[in-house]
Amino acid sequence: MNLTSTLKARAERALASGEDIYLLDDIHGNARGTEIAATAIAEHLSCPDDALEP
Repeated sequence: MNLTSTLKARAERALASGEDIYLLDDIHGNARGTEIAATAIAEHLSCPDDALEP
């Protein structure tokens, strides 16, 4: 699962509102970034098998 597009979109929205989803001076997510990634993964895993793309 590639989270790039999800994280990029959320990072852009967060930045516009003065928030950040990454640790300062780092490429790793902060608590909010980790929550966003975990939610996206959970949603992906809860999809019916026939709805998942290879």
